[in-house]
Amino acid sequence: MALAGWCAQCGAWTWVRADGSCAIGHAPSSVSNVYEAGEPTSAAPAASAPAASAPSRDIAYDEAADAVLISGSDLAAAVASSGIASGALAPALGFVPAHDASARLDGVGGRAAEILDHAVAALADPARSAYVQFAVADESVGRLVLAWDRAMERVAVVARRGDEATLALRSPEEVFGLLGGAIGLEGALEPLDVRLAVGATEAIVFVAVADTLRRGRLDSLMTHTSPPASFTAEQVTATLAAADAEDFRWALQMLDKVAPFRASALPSTTSVARALGELVKAGLLTITPADTSSVALYGLGDAAVAACDAWTHEIGRLAITVSGARDGAVVRETLLVVRDAQRLWLVDIAEGGGAISCLGVPEAQLLLQTVSGVALPDNG
Repeated sequence: MALAGWCAQCGAWTWVRADGSCAIGHAPSSVSNVYEAGEPTSAAPAASAPAASAPSRDIAYDEAADAVLISGSDLAAAVASSGIASGALAPALGFVPAHDASARLDGVGGRAAEILDHAVAALADPARSAYVQFAVADESVGRLVLAWDRAMERVAVVARRGDEATLALRSPEEVFGLLGGAIGLEGALEPLDVRLAVGATEAIVFVAVADTLRRGRLDSLMTHTSPPASFTAEQVTATLAAADAEDFRWALQMLDKVAPFRASALPSTTSVARALGELVKAGLLTITPADTSSVALYGLGDAAVAACDAWTHEIGRLAITVSGARDGAVVRETLLVVRDAQRLWLVDIAEGGGAISCLGVPEAQLLLQTVSGVALPDNG
């Protein structure tokens, strides 16, 4: 189980240690509104079939966290029985509604009822929704479902732990604080001038490249050999093919669980080689062409060396897919943010294409403010 909470001394959301102090050691008395981030459980739109309904416990209110503790099956039942028609942006919760939830739901009162009523309305027909994962140094993972109410003033936050859920209402500013705290946005950054537009497929393949080289580096540590400086299209294809695995310690697997696409469905060696060729044209990769005795070998350009170094020495990672509406159509954007001690790297995957860039603090703040609804683009 992982915990995230608000630290008054940090002035931001941050990780909570076992003793209740924040990630950098501020006293437990400074930490409040703690979320239970839970066990690795997919919340992606294309997740596997919902888990079978489990026996439900009583619905409770956690005053310290200002949150409702509820079984996932009861939460699903509350949404299903709300009488609110499911909107195009309603997120999948991954729970089977409990058939006997009425008595428990009818018994909820006070602040818990207020949270439940407003959150259910947002979950049933949100103005915007999102699937979020954030990890700290490969040690813990938090997984959330977010749904903004129609006025974009409150956000229903669902944190899942097995068959149980913690349900809260938060402001867009608090969501911004949570996302910023997850990647250490309050710390200093030394960005590089890297802003590259690539295709959506190329952006996904670049994440697979970074994981391929990271795997090679870990193998080299075990065998006391030098880490590989090059890779083949076949190796990247194999990395993509394994993207369905449930392992948040790898960026591609983590991205795959929140995204509307399935990375494992992408690869054929031919299509991957084509995408690698486009990354060569963009200057991210280099290539030693194939000849009669060897296949093409790819290496990293200068910007990619710095980016992939972040994968090796990362201290935080955030993957999020936001779904919204534009001109009457549903639009989705998937972001992967990787933070090392000095830099913050962004891989942006959208229907119109992708981008790879290195962000400074002001740019990262604006990005997360837009994601959280604190600052909205002109199109909403």
